[in-house]
Amino acid sequence: MLVDSSAASAVPGLTAMEQTNQLSAPILPAMSRTSSPHRDPVSPGKRKPPRRFKASIDANDEPDQRAGVVHPIVNQRFGRLVKARPCRGGSRRGIRETARYLRRRGVIPDVIWRRPTPHLKEAKLSLRYISLIVFLIAACTGSPARATIWFVSGTGSDSNVVCSYQTPCQTLGNAVSKANVNDTVACIGTVDHFTLTITKSIDIDCSGARAFAQGGFQGTFDASRAAITINIPASVDDPFQTVRLRGISISGNSTRDLAKGINIVAASAVFIDDVSITDVRQQGILDGRTGGQTHLYVANSIIRNCGGPGIVAAAATPGITVLDNVHSEHNSFGLAVAIGNNVTVSRSVLSGNSVAGVIGDGGSQIVVDDSTISHNGSGVISGSSVRLSNNNIAFNGTAISGSAGTFGNNRFSGNASTGTAPVPLGGASSDFAQQ
Repeated sequence: MLVDSSAASAVPGLTAMEQTNQLSAPILPAMSRTSSPHRDPVSPGKRKPPRRFKASIDANDEPDQRAGVVHPIVNQRFGRLVKARPCRGGSRRGIRETARYLRRRGVIPDVIWRRPTPHLKEAKLSLRYISLIVFLIAACTGSPARATIWFVSGTGSDSNVVCSYQTPCQTLGNAVSKANVNDTVACIGTVDHFTLTITKSIDIDCSGARAFAQGGFQGTFDASRAAITINIPASVDDPFQTVRLRGISISGNSTRDLAKGINIVAASAVFIDDVSITDVRQQGILDGRTGGQTHLYVANSIIRNCGGPGIVAAAATPGITVLDNVHSEHNSFGLAVAIGNNVTVSRSVLSGNSVAGVIGDGGSQIVVDDSTISHNGSGVISGSSVRLSNNNIAFNGTAISGSAGTFGNNRFSGNASTGTAPVPLGGASSDFAQQ
């Protein structure tokens, strides 16, 4: 039923001014509580449009007491009717149907009714694309530069600006000085007669063509001279402080004018592989770092005929040293370990050393496994610091001096004196002929 002027004038309780305002109100359809929410009251054949219109009640409007009358609310920006309020007793369904009616009559423009909004899935997809682009930009700009390989050969020239494969440098010292942090220096031809100081993380690989560091220095002997000195200061530009040496032979000649083979002053980690050190006057490898939390790995190497110990682990606490397949022979000590250092030795030979094959100060920790300790003045000198497992301890002047521990599977034979019996550790082994 439509609300017309005659119906409005018949309503009791209205003043003359209110009846005049009521006559000027636009003709609106009355909302029936039984109207279907799925059909338009004007065009029943059309389906219900999307719910995009939200009606609300203006707080400044006074409520109308008459059921079925809808008051329009004019939007001040567009000058059009965009909201509608039912009187008390109306319904939300009536609001929706009124809004559809007003839109079809042109009172509410379509641009206001169908305001475009981004779809939720499309918005999520856009965010994913943006995140992927930001990640790729960060990854590309933050990627480290690729390490450069610098080539060295005895037939090369140090005047070459770039030590390439076609134009190599002549000396390791020149190539290392030109290299950047974490670069690689590779030998493609024999290199000899050098001493080298390393002050940056670098990888020196001369396994393809041997590098020789030989003595022959003239004048007064220098007790601080070493064939290779590693001294990498702490720096934000070189956080790893790591050096790798491979395929190098160091010799002090018969005069022993080299004091040390490799002197490690400062670095975080040092890897020594396939290195030969002979005929130096003092230590073959000296680890005297003071920073703590240091690592030294020596593999497949020979240290022999040195005036001092073959290998000295004397870094500040804690220092970690690992020896694998290492021969330390005909030195004063095969291996000397200072307080606060932890050393493991496996598959190695400590033989022919004048004082001892292994010596450990009190407070050090040494584990020797699957190795040979033979023909030394003393096989093991232990300050309660050496643990032995599955070793051949033979033909020493004294097998063990001091308190050492054994896992019960070492073989003692041919020693002039057994010395101090080792303390059993763990359970006895069931292997045949082991004690």
